[in-house]
Amino acid sequence: MTELEVIKLAKKLDVSFKWTWSCYSDGKQPCGKCSSCRKREEAFISLDYSQPKFSLL
Repeated sequence: MTELEVIKLAKKLDVSFKWTWSCYSDGKQPCGKCSSCRKREEAFISLDYSQPKFSLL
């Protein structure tokens, strides 16, 4: 599935996006700079969804 398809399905299933990320770095939060983070951001923009801030809590 593309990032766009994943986000559409997650939205349909009422997934809380604040608990998810698509990042290649192995950190405690998304880097926001890698190609995966950029593709996710582009998909949210394309679908006219606001991308939530990641939350550890």
